[in-house]
Amino acid sequence: MNLENQQLLFSLFHDGSILNIKKDNHNYTFKVDILYLAERIYPDFCYLNVRLVGVQEFVLEIVEFSKVITDIDQMNQFDIEVLQAEIEDDGIKILCSCDRGDFSYLTIKADDIQVYDPDWNAIELAQLEQIARGYWEDFAKRGE
Repeated sequence: MNLENQQLLFSLFHDGSILNIKKDNHNYTFKVDILYLAERIYPDFCYLNVRLVGVQEFVLEIVEFSKVITDIDQMNQFDIEVLQAEIEDDGIKILCSCDRGDFSYLTIKADDIQVYDPDWNAIELAQLEQIARGYWEDFAKRGE
């Protein structure tokens, strides 16, 4: 997945929380708790699985405390809520809120990012983008 698509993917995860991060060599997996998208795939789903392949960097920086975290166990102590993503150098930098308060950045440099439903069925980016677009169109109609 190219950088533009990686940025788009994490932008689609807006308001989702990154949880249960696991590392296996140069690959990482985690859940994105994002009910409003997951339940549109299947009503009982509340999260999506993400696999990062060929990770060169996975760093959480908590801005307020000038703290840089690379340890997965420490990261898992936080509720890392995705706010927005941008391309930076050869990776993506995700503006987050940790524990619903402290602003932070999660920097990811990975060769590929794959998304799966809770049953580990692959979800293509175009499909996820269409699901998100449908959600936000329905959301806008509620205000009319």
